[in-house]
Amino acid sequence: MAKTLAILVLCLASCYAKGVFEYKQSPIEDETELVLDLLSKPIIPERFKSVEFLKKWGIKSRLGAFKWSDCGGAGVKLQNVSLTPDPLNFPGTFTLGFKGTITTSVVAPMKGELLIEKKVGSTYVKLPCIDNFGSCTYDDVCEMLQTVTCPDPFVAAGIDCQCPFKTGNYNVPTASFEVDAVAFPSGDYHLRGAASNAGKVMACLDLYMTVA
Repeated sequence: MAKTLAILVLCLASCYAKGVFEYKQSPIEDETELVLDLLSKPIIPERFKSVEFLKKWGIKSRLGAFKWSDCGGAGVKLQNVSLTPDPLNFPGTFTLGFKGTITTSVVAPMKGELLIEKKVGSTYVKLPCIDNFGSCTYDDVCEMLQTVTCPDPFVAAGIDCQCPFKTGNYNVPTASFEVDAVAFPSGDYHLRGAASNAGKVMACLDLYMTVA
């Protein structure tokens, strides 16, 4: 399940983002479309901006590199997560690595909650859920995974990408994925993915990443 979480925040983007960020229509009529229009515009990442800019916006520390944290869960403990290149480039190839332990077997249904935010000025703004992409809630990630072809590095590590996820220690040093769409316009992002069973959070992964 830890692997599913780690890949969920990025693979969902590669599945749905092209349609979202190429979406066009005439006049913007509601707040959701205003937010989407704002977030779909390229923004120079903070790591490339001047000290004067940071002072102007009251930004005390900039996102200078990929960061991750295990944000808690009753069934999964993450020891390491890596994402390269840093910053990411889309379209292109990204490589994901992770190491973790599943302490409690998890069965369907597994609820998934995904938060995606983009930094605009000094504030992270939430990307709304549109056509199953964005800050969405998924009733059963296990059902979604039934149509997924498990990547070879996952299979080699003993992960079959299907529920139930068995207890044990898992390590995937590298797994590469091609993204042929502009999954995220340039800027700094915060992503959080959580999975739960029967109202109990089983796994949670928090990421801060930059797209050039």
